[in-house]
Amino acid sequence: MRDILRFALRQRTTVVWLLLVGATLFSWAVGAGEAGNAPGDPRWLAALLVAVAFFKVRLVIRHFMEVSDATAALRWVTDAWCVVVATAIVLLYTGALAPGVG
Repeated sequence: MRDILRFALRQRTTVVWLLLVGATLFSWAVGAGEAGNAPGDPRWLAALLVAVAFFKVRLVIRHFMEVSDATAALRWVTDAWCVVVATAIVLLYTGALAPGVG
């Protein structure tokens, strides 16, 4: 059993999957447990959850769509897409791009 576990943890796919599961559990715990009890502005809690979601998106793009083995240009473009879209969602949600809203 120990050899199977050791083999599985050497596999990049297994480690990435465990990271995805951990990020999902973290998001669920934060969102379900703290949404109504968070001190201050709950929009920042939502921003944290969006950041975790895009961390997961990047992991899926890099490892399960095999972009990590692609050219540097494709890796850069997909990383830039994640940053731009996540930033836009957070800024729109928090009202930073829409004065007078929120």
